[in-house]
Amino acid sequence: MSDYVEEFLKKYEESSADKIYFFGFSFGAYIALVASSRVRVDAQILCSISPYFIEDIPYLKSSWKKLFGKNRIKDFKKFKSSDIASNVNTDTFMLYGDNEVSMVKTRALDIHKSLKCDKHVVSVTDARHDLESGKYLREIERIIRSL
Repeated sequence: MSDYVEEFLKKYEESSADKIYFFGFSFGAYIALVASSRVRVDAQILCSISPYFIEDIPYLKSSWKKLFGKNRIKDFKKFKSSDIASNVNTDTFMLYGDNEVSMVKTRALDIHKSLKCDKHVVSVTDARHDLESGKYLREIERIIRSL
């Protein structure tokens, strides 16, 4: 994850846009959250953030840990969501599908509580961990129009 964040920030530094918005789904939301704690962003939309922060590791299924491997799990332990969220200074929209695994909802709500900026949390009705869901896309479109 550390490498992905650094790569993301390099792309950010290359931008000459007047306004910068971050958007991420799943691990992309994780990366955007970490990045937004380090740089200026006008707003961000974080969808179905992956629950792989240090506080999540003890509750992960062993099969999930095995899937990612020891090195990646070790890297996840470098990131504490509450510490990261407390350093975010941008309007943040946290979305999750109400039919996702409970850890995704829990992580989104916990991050939302830790944010000290303008913040919004949205439970997308009848949505799973699938960005292509019509309801999920409609909610994202609604948020984008409000920016």
